[in-house]
Amino acid sequence: MAVTITLRFRYKSGSEKSFSSSKDDIILGRPLDQHQPIDLDLTPDLQVSRAHAKLFYELSTWWVEDLKSKHGTLRDGQRVAEPTPLAPGDELQLGDTVIRVDFLTAETLSDPVFLEDEVAVSETEPPDPVTEDTRLEILARVSDIAARFRSKEAMLEVFLDVLAEAFPQSDRRTILLIEDRELVVRASWPLHQAFVSFTLARQAIKSQQALHWRRDVSAPGTVQPTSWISQLIAAGLPIGNSLQDTTEALCAPMLSNQQAVGVVNVESQTGQGAFTHTDIHLLSVIANIVGSAIKAGEPASLTRLPSVFVSYSHEDRDFINGLASDLRRRRVKVWFDERLRTGEAWLQQIDLAICSTDALILVMSPSSIASTWVQRELQTALSSNKRIIPLRYRPCEVPAQIKELQYAPVGDDYNKWIDELAERLYELINPGFENPR
Repeated sequence: MAVTITLRFRYKSGSEKSFSSSKDDIILGRPLDQHQPIDLDLTPDLQVSRAHAKLFYELSTWWVEDLKSKHGTLRDGQRVAEPTPLAPGDELQLGDTVIRVDFLTAETLSDPVFLEDEVAVSETEPPDPVTEDTRLEILARVSDIAARFRSKEAMLEVFLDVLAEAFPQSDRRTILLIEDRELVVRASWPLHQAFVSFTLARQAIKSQQALHWRRDVSAPGTVQPTSWISQLIAAGLPIGNSLQDTTEALCAPMLSNQQAVGVVNVESQTGQGAFTHTDIHLLSVIANIVGSAIKAGEPASLTRLPSVFVSYSHEDRDFINGLASDLRRRRVKVWFDERLRTGEAWLQQIDLAICSTDALILVMSPSSIASTWVQRELQTALSSNKRIIPLRYRPCEVPAQIKELQYAPVGDDYNKWIDELAERLYELINPGFENPR
């Protein structure tokens, strides 16, 4: 249930009226008849459309959306062109009617705030500053945690350690999940003291961008007094204390199957320059991997993205780079190592990565078939009953273990071939489902 919102409205110079509701969605307009679904009747204002605007509760705040009204909807004098979050005290204008909004809310940042950097977050297109090996290492670490901890709460607490290792310069770390239209703090360091801006989190989720916030030292802003959602307090959850004495923060949405499941947030009090451009990309990678791990135990949706581990020879690396890029453009998650590391720990991470994906793509060539790396990865996939998709890149003898499998030669029409491969991967996880590329 949404937090109660109160609307105090006045038509022209008439008397002020009040309307309160805790419905999730509220339609403002003028009813045509008794069957018109209008919650707040703004008759007699003829400048108001029949269904003029909608207020809805999402991500722990109220939003306003214009319903293609004839004369538009204004928020604090600015036309509402897309769903826009509201803050207590905001003023809406529909026709000649002025509406003042009031509700209990999590904190909102006050001006001025400054975004040092923002980058688009993608589940399938990894950022250039973050190497494949780094991504693979994070995937293996998160997969291991998810396998060892069945409790989501325990899993999230250990994910905070992953953030601490990746960002040792951070003083505070927070993971928030989207639950029943609320942004809920589920794990934080320091314990029981979540320092996070819900406003920044909402912006990251809405834009699907990782954000680098810093305090504008040229005109230091203060944070508005904090009031908290009663449901969160009643649930005994840790409550964010905003960006009180924070100088910098990174905030990235956790995406799973193209939908946000929450955000990860790290902050520093040590002065500007704590976080770099590479850091914001790294956080976006961690956020996506953690998001997928959180959703893994829940029922799969029809839009789930397939994931593959590519086993290959270093001599075929140019082809692998192109293959990975083309699959990612078709919304397939691709993982492969850069063949730069050795050691037992790294081999264990490779094993975990193979086990965490939907299939292993074996790129066959004379050099790959002779590779001890490839042989080991193939055996790992076989022993874990992982689906294996052999691709014949160059003429070679097919390994005896998979001779009964149908392999896909790289065809002369490469674009058609890669499309068919992507469709096959989607069919693997959702029979009968078409790749939404």
